[in-house]
Amino acid sequence: MGCSGKATAWVAVVVAAAIAPGWACNKVCEPRETQECVCAGGAIGAQACNASGTGWSACDCGPVDSSTDAIADTAVDDAQEEDGTEAEPDCTRDEECDDGDPCTDDGCSAYGRCVHTGIDADRDGYFAATIEGSECGGTDCDDGRADVHPGATEASCTDGVDQDCEGPNVRMDAGAGILPIAGLAGDAARMAWTGSEFLVGSADGHLARLSDTGALLGSPIDLGFFAAGMAWTGTQLGVAGWMEDPVEGVVFARIDPTGALVGSVLALTSGASPAVEGPGTDLVWTGSEFLAVGFEWDGSAHVQGMYRLDADGNLLGEHCWDVPSPEIAGVKALWTGAEAAVFWSDLRAGPESIMLARITPEGGKPLEDQRLTTLELANLLSDVIWTGSEFGMSWRIVTGPEELPRFGRKDRYGAAVGLELSAGGQLAWTESELIILAPDFTYSRVSKDGALLVHAESAQVLPETTATKEIQVAWTGSAVGVVVPGEIAEPAFLLLRYCY
Repeated sequence: MGCSGKATAWVAVVVAAAIAPGWACNKVCEPRETQECVCAGGAIGAQACNASGTGWSACDCGPVDSSTDAIADTAVDDAQEEDGTEAEPDCTRDEECDDGDPCTDDGCSAYGRCVHTGIDADRDGYFAATIEGSECGGTDCDDGRADVHPGATEASCTDGVDQDCEGPNVRMDAGAGILPIAGLAGDAARMAWTGSEFLVGSADGHLARLSDTGALLGSPIDLGFFAAGMAWTGTQLGVAGWMEDPVEGVVFARIDPTGALVGSVLALTSGASPAVEGPGTDLVWTGSEFLAVGFEWDGSAHVQGMYRLDADGNLLGEHCWDVPSPEIAGVKALWTGAEAAVFWSDLRAGPESIMLARITPEGGKPLEDQRLTTLELANLLSDVIWTGSEFGMSWRIVTGPEELPRFGRKDRYGAAVGLELSAGGQLAWTESELIILAPDFTYSRVSKDGALLVHAESAQVLPETTATKEIQVAWTGSAVGVVVPGEIAEPAFLLLRYCY
């Protein structure tokens, strides 16, 4: 027979059989004797001594009464024909039952029936996932160790052993620790990865450089505005945000690899008011130019603007659209390789809905702004990421005092792909899967095709670092850099790594 994840034996235990002549040698048990045995998942089953007294039958894990009589009655019924006569045995020796499948333990029961059960060599209650290169359908990734099985506790992040059989876990790098970012302040932050270091902007208008382990490199610079949008070109960082003094409006600046300001801050708008309390601006790099996106209030309506800048920071053009909503929140822009995708939440038709605008580099919108969520409840955007073929989007559904986390996949046109998941937070794309990190430092892992691999597992970060504001994450190729905004003190930095 084939494999199964958790064993069920299909035969009952026999307690009565004739002992053939010569079978009394090497006896290990008395015929008709029964004993308890361990089934998959740790349940207790029963097995009987075979007719020769030389071994025990396969463990019967089917539903049986706790009394010996009930087991015996079941065995007698199975060993009899419908007319009550003794059934003709199918086998007399274990060797006669070998089905050639390395995934099954084959044996002849004491009443002459072949039994094929999954193999649990380490007796931890879980069948082997693979044996001799064959996929067995079990869930035990190491059937030679009883401490390795689904649900087991990971003993160490560095022992190289996958105790819970879930693949790699995401854990805080205890060696790097939790590092305060001196010179930064505020309850919001943004972060970019350059390939060798992190660049972190804070709500107080400062920008800091951090090494790949979070060490502060030099002194933070004062931009004079919150770098809400950050885009690394390979040689420089573009930043966009909202400045209040000396001009009020959307601004743009460039930062060289040493953290120094290149040229001066460029005002893209002036004389308007910010559209949102938090960041209402974002920035993308197309490979040849910057596209800055900003929302502002002109005194009577919200305006969405897109501003094209070349690599030297020269303004190439601008395009604006009215947005019929009294409020704007959670702006996020991404470059798909052909166009900019801008996500935000607004109130144009009742409770907050998440919207999508697709904007070409030339400033065209192929379609009207698309609503991505339903109108019954408020939906607030948390994060969006582009995987190279589709978007991963996390948001919160507000139901009175509660916020329910959600994650979903969208194609490049905004259509839903697969099912929504009950997971939310900031997103990191590793080129093979998505890591969803919540402010309480529980994480979920979602495969490229949308399968939930791990749900709401602790990354084992100290409780005092739990954030009440949105954390920021950046994937380095081997680790997740995390910035925790400071409520009163400076922001903090930590690393999360894959480990076993």
